Amino acid sequence: MKKIKLLEARKNRGYSQSQMAEFLFMDISSYNRRENGQMNISTSEWGKMAEILEVPVEAIFEEDKMVSINYENSTLAENSGNLFSTCNNIPESIIKNLQDFIKHLQEENVQLKEKLKRYED
Repeated sequence: MKKIKLLEARKNRGYSQSQMAEFLFMDISSYNRRENGQMNISTSEWGKMAEILEVPVEAIFEEDKMVSINYENSTLAENSGNLFSTCNNIPESIIKNLQDFIKHLQEENVQLKEKLKRYED
């Protein structure tokens, strides 16, 4: 579900999605998925967004809807324990989001390892 209150508050402040992403230290696609309701927004992110937009959290907050996965009457036992064969209807946007997040974490891990090496030397 698109976050209309957030979108309107962002536009009222004259910020682009790119600027919001930069303020929140995330890439624009991550911010876009949050604003478009394709990715949940954490409590701390709501707080940071409200601070950036200079509004109370209540002015922009919209609750995320729960997403359920239809297993199409299939069980793990029927598919030899292969979870991926039972989850064949996961939206591509969720898969892409998870892949992007994994890539982000891997990049961050490399950066943190480099920083740690500098402190160890």
